[in-house]
Amino acid sequence: MTAVTKGTATETTLFSVKNEDMVRDLQNVAFDLKFGIATLPSTTSELTAHTVNIKEEFGMDRVLGILGNAHTTEDSVIVTEAPTTIVNNGVLEIRVPASNDNVKRVYLIIGV
Repeated sequence: MTAVTKGTATETTLFSVKNEDMVRDLQNVAFDLKFGIATLPSTTSELTAHTVNIKEEFGMDRVLGILGNAHTTEDSVIVTEAPTTIVNNGVLEIRVPASNDNVKRVYLIIGV
């Protein structure tokens, strides 16, 4: 993985970005990234919403991204999934996508 470098937006960076202001923002937060994991039980149904207080749980002020995974059979095959998310007053709402009911889900939350 290539680290974020100082300079112009045309240099190699962690993210492929053309906007120079955004590159500067990424350079400022690159070493302040925080990660959290939210695990939902195997009784989780599709289209349900789950909340996480990102400030209290992970020390985050904002979310940059979320990576979702689901076990298609319990503790076995893992597939990626994209949940719908909303952040409001430091609380992240993760809405499970329409896919399979009653499978364990694990979400990696990336923030600053």
